[in-house]
Amino acid sequence: MISRTIKEHLSKELRLAPQGIKVLSLFFIDSVERYRQYDADGNQVKGDYAKIFEEEYRRLAKHPDYQSLFKEVDMSTAAEAVHNGYFSIDKKKVGGKTVEVFRDTRGDTKADDDTYSLIMRDKEKLFGL
Repeated sequence: MISRTIKEHLSKELRLAPQGIKVLSLFFIDSVERYRQYDADGNQVKGDYAKIFEEEYRRLAKHPDYQSLFKEVDMSTAAEAVHNGYFSIDKKKVGGKTVEVFRDTRGDTKADDDTYSLIMRDKEKLFGL
């Protein structure tokens, strides 16, 4: 599913970028830990889904259909820069650093409503607009 979503995203970018439309693709995942974790010192560590995303993004970026999207892109760092996770979180001190602690988001809490609102209604905050 990750590969298919990236492929669809890139195809949409080809069609919509000339019109000035920015494409946003979302993944809803089963477990935050499969996307992002923290080591004992509070440093962020990529989970399996983040690693798979980056591998698939690099692979698809090499495809001839999408070459025009990557003319001036440094592919050694591009995959890391195009994704991020947005989760309901709390802040916590770990090893002298402030890190994010992910909340349970079963779908029946205020945190779930806040996350949904950020992603679906307040998208400009995600883009820094």
